[in-house]
Amino acid sequence: MFRCIEDTALYLLRNPYIRKNNQILKPIASLTDINESKNIALLVLAAGASLRLGKPKQQVEIEGETMLSRTLRIGSQIDWHSKHLVVGYRKEEILKNQNLHQFEVIDNVNWSMGLGKSIATGVRVIQNENIKGVMLCLVDQFFLNQGVFEKILSTISSEDNIVRCRYLQGAGPPVFFGKNYFSELVKLNDDHGAKSIIELYNKRVKEVPFDKGHIDLDTQEDLKWIM
Repeated sequence: MFRCIEDTALYLLRNPYIRKNNQILKPIASLTDINESKNIALLVLAAGASLRLGKPKQQVEIEGETMLSRTLRIGSQIDWHSKHLVVGYRKEEILKNQNLHQFEVIDNVNWSMGLGKSIATGVRVIQNENIKGVMLCLVDQFFLNQGVFEKILSTISSEDNIVRCRYLQGAGPPVFFGKNYFSELVKLNDDHGAKSIIELYNKRVKEVPFDKGHIDLDTQEDLKWIM
């Protein structure tokens, strides 16, 4: 059917759906979306002590897989420019026998200062990479999947973008920050994540749907509900 790679690419761009017997089955990622990830670093934030849960959420096992393992596996389904994991609390215990899927480990020695400090620590490591921006991801969103990342990637157009997820209840990670915000991300040092930056530039923020994104593992009640 196709004489060369160029013919295949042209077909995909003109026909961004899989068809069978003239029925549309499902959309496929465009070549632009696929290539976009190669310009972006993935930063998985897993340094906290999970005080409200009472134990490290990174090690919580659901369906035979820890939340950290699950997040790294799902993150690895995308071809990123680079992949990084920020750890801190009980890092040796959390990383023991862990398949890192080629993630670079970043040690946040100031993990007790909160999520913002983990973001700053991670972005400081990647800020000089030749990338368009960074994707921030947590380890306690059980319903995270590859499709969520792909929706965000399809919305990115410049280094000035901020793209977050809209839940059925609220909004939040995963969230993309263009490189233009790195100088502000590295200054974060509290437990409010990057909310201050999103609020400051709220008119620039784009959103994609992630209906069950609000379901996370903050308390024992959350854990019981998911399990």
